[in-house]
Amino acid sequence: MLLKSLKLLIILLITLLITLFSACRTSVKDDDWITGDDDKDAVDARELVGEKSSYKSQRFESNTVREGDSISFEKQDKSLESKKPISLIDAGKTTPHPIWEESSRQTKNVLVVLPLTGELETIGKKIKNAIVKVNQELEEPFNLAFFDTQSNMYEKKGELYDFVIKNDIKFIIGGLQSQDTKDIVEVAGIKNILVFSLSPNSKLALEHKNLYIQSITPENIAYSVVKYAIEKKHFRKFAIFYPYTEIGMEYYYYFKYYVDYMGAEITKEVIFNPKANNLDKPISKLVERDNPYKRPDFQKYLRHARTISNPYRKKHYLEISKLKLKPIFDYDAIFLPISDRKINYIIPILASWDLPLKTNNQRLMEQVYHKYLNKHQKYVQVFGTPFWYNENIFNDNSPYINGSIFPSPYNIDLENESNPFVVLFKNEIIEKKSLIYEALIYDMVNIMYYVFEKKEDIKTYDGVMGAYFLYKNQFFKDFGMAIIHENRIYTYAE
Repeated sequence: MLLKSLKLLIILLITLLITLFSACRTSVKDDDWITGDDDKDAVDARELVGEKSSYKSQRFESNTVREGDSISFEKQDKSLESKKPISLIDAGKTTPHPIWEESSRQTKNVLVVLPLTGELETIGKKIKNAIVKVNQELEEPFNLAFFDTQSNMYEKKGELYDFVIKNDIKFIIGGLQSQDTKDIVEVAGIKNILVFSLSPNSKLALEHKNLYIQSITPENIAYSVVKYAIEKKHFRKFAIFYPYTEIGMEYYYYFKYYVDYMGAEITKEVIFNPKANNLDKPISKLVERDNPYKRPDFQKYLRHARTISNPYRKKHYLEISKLKLKPIFDYDAIFLPISDRKINYIIPILASWDLPLKTNNQRLMEQVYHKYLNKHQKYVQVFGTPFWYNENIFNDNSPYINGSIFPSPYNIDLENESNPFVVLFKNEIIEKKSLIYEALIYDMVNIMYYVFEKKEDIKTYDGVMGAYFLYKNQFFKDFGMAIIHENRIYTYAE
């Protein structure tokens, strides 16, 4: 019995040693992630326990940059005749980590954090090219360093920490999405570096004092639409038809806020599911035709229907009677914060439900709305977003979008080649591409240089997107307006 007990004890001790050894191996594997192995489980575990500081690790103590690393450097020198950026790293070679070189002109170092590979590669490279172009035109170009997040800022955060600690950086440009911007600002906070983000989330500017938003935000769009509609068009009653998304809710919040602030009112608000295959139900609510049985003017048809004994004839009579109902609305304008891809789908449906939209085609209005018009009838003005400034909206050749008004992302004549912006991006303009990101970058780099570097007054800066003023750390823009007329876009609609 004693021998058996000893054997069992030995087996238990061996089992315990094996367990401890396995645990040690797990710990080593976790440390392997720190030194460079991509272990997603280890990352998730750290996030769950809140150990964000684990990113500051021995992995980044190496002074070499290997092939595939996410940082590239571009030195800008105005004295170069070619004006092309000089790469301080030869791709594919093991090179000592470069040190920022002091410029005789005392230019500053700017870190640009973008997804240059991965899912967001196209937009990241578009922004990078715009930054390089604009920077080359400055009297004293910034020294640029490009940091590639590879569309996953979360996994690159530690590497960014290490780079910021080791380098003297004046500004950071980066953050296309809210979470990425938050991560970048957190890293920048260790040296109180100013961050300029392209995220459309204006609320972020309230949370971080060293963050400036240079984007087209829902708040700025709503403000511009309401201001123009009330001050220029003298509208007092509004409707809004918006998607059930995070950004759609932002549009609604700010639109309602500025309408109330300026003394007007929203008399109709309808939300819709952007994934729905049929929008007839929510759109019919805009004209009180979603439930005709509640309408007083439908009661006479119901009374007559009770006298019809044949059920098929009764059903047909009621369906025809519904079409005879006039639209009920009391608003002067409707705001549609929808994408340029949806306007040719949604706006014609508004017309099909007998909402008398204001268009530039008088004959079309008379044909579609003649049975509802009288001397007291008003047409409804459609307002949209700056992203409607896109030649692709005319591909469907829909006449209903003509007459729509929206904030213009450009307060300049894009055919005027005396403007530096037009000269810089004339190839893209010739191809009629959307230049919203280029315009944002053009203004951002110039504001960084003239306002934050040269200490000029922001109130005197008049950019491509209009006059600027600082509001809650946003570069608020006094948008001009654009109008769609005969399948062309004209700015400064009056």
